[in-house]
Amino acid sequence: WSFQNLPCPDPEQQSLLLVLAERSAVDGVLSQLESIGYQTDQITFSGLQGLVGFEPPSDCVRISWEPRDEHSADCLISWHIDGWTKDAGLVHVPMDERGAQALVNHLNNAAWSGELEGWLKQAPEVRFEGPEEEPGSWIEAAKKWSSLGVEHEDAPHSEVRAHECAERSVRGKSTVNLMPEDVHRGYRQSYVDGLWWSSLKGVGLIYIFAVGIYFAAMEWRKTENLDLQVAMRSRANAFTNTMALQAKVNILQEQVDLKYSALDSLRMISELMPDGMSLLSFNFRQGKIVTLRGNIPTDQTAKVTDYHESLIGAQVDGKPLFESVSDPTISATGTSRRNPVQSSTWSFNCELRRSGFE
Repeated sequence: WSFQNLPCPDPEQQSLLLVLAERSAVDGVLSQLESIGYQTDQITFSGLQGLVGFEPPSDCVRISWEPRDEHSADCLISWHIDGWTKDAGLVHVPMDERGAQALVNHLNNAAWSGELEGWLKQAPEVRFEGPEEEPGSWIEAAKKWSSLGVEHEDAPHSEVRAHECAERSVRGKSTVNLMPEDVHRGYRQSYVDGLWWSSLKGVGLIYIFAVGIYFAAMEWRKTENLDLQVAMRSRANAFTNTMALQAKVNILQEQVDLKYSALDSLRMISELMPDGMSLLSFNFRQGKIVTLRGNIPTDQTAKVTDYHESLIGAQVDGKPLFESVSDPTISATGTSRRNPVQSSTWSFNCELRRSGFE
């Protein structure tokens, strides 16, 4: 059940219309809506919108009808007396003479109730409101029932009436809602659960998408790593071959160098040796170390330093002959019968420069 506020001529009073509906009928409407995937939050009766905004010019009985099928119609019969809506009811009648008789019976019953309650003194005029012309039997029956005449008004189109009903509901002007509270709570919970499931599905899809991107990136990196390893192996083989070739070239170059290094070093040592210095020994070892040892008068030991510097700068064919020359070692040997002059011995090592590849 529900209720609807109606216009009231007395500002100190309030007129309400009680709306009752069978639960089975409401469940049937909900089942039809659910079958098409729609869950509503309000059930109302569009015929009440015309009743709320109706302002009759005079006292009347208003019969607002709408066909239910080809042979019957739903009629909302309301009594408007002295600006008040005294009575309203919904009846289902056939669209023939039986329907006319049913309307007359309903009007008589309501009129008797009005006379007993004191708000009806005579039968008012009858106003029909419908999408088309009423059946002739209804018109004739209404004319016989009321001596004040019968009027007809065109009812608004069903889409217009539905739009007005929805607009009043949105603006809070309609208080009629036959929606069962338990069904409304179930719909609301279903809607909330649907939001949660949609969110979880969205998160799941994002997670799956992210995992897919991760594995795709890993596969791409794996392929790139394999390509890099293949390239490194090929370069490693080339590097190994190059190093082996370099070693062979160095060996050959060393053999060539050793062939003339001893003679070149001996020639250069002899040419650069100052007067007064004598060479006692020339030792060539390890293919690159030359050890020199000799005598010099003690008062001429400065020539050893000059000789050492000359060997450091010695060149053959424009290239340094020695890689390094160690510092000279000078020690006094004294005099003897064969050599009455005070003398000293000197020695140092020279490392030959290799001409192989680095």
